[in-house]
Amino acid sequence: MVTRLDEEQLDHVREAFRIFDTDGDGLITASDLRLLLQSYGRNYPESELETFLNDLPVNFEADGKMDFPQFMLWMAKLAQRLQDESFKRRLDEENALLASIPSGPLNEKGAQKRDKAKQM
Repeated sequence: MVTRLDEEQLDHVREAFRIFDTDGDGLITASDLRLLLQSYGRNYPESELETFLNDLPVNFEADGKMDFPQFMLWMAKLAQRLQDESFKRRLDEENALLASIPSGPLNEKGAQKRDKAKQM
């Protein structure tokens, strides 16, 4: 599904790109990503960040760098993955909740009926 960004949203994506492009060369690399994350107190090996960048493949030149159009596609794929993971997590939580509810017939007060055979 393709979603068109309005001008304000596009400005936010441009600003994110400028933040990720720590050396200002118009390309985002694993090194740029590592520097950005380090500024937030996160330390990851560059090889792990390269894997992260390549995990949502948009790198058409296979040079380990993303320009702005590739970054926009990468962000869209990342957003979709996060949405899918969030949906799966909510579904798992709902299934766990349903599994914790006792099943079986209820009495007139809404309480679980006890099997007479188990009471004896």
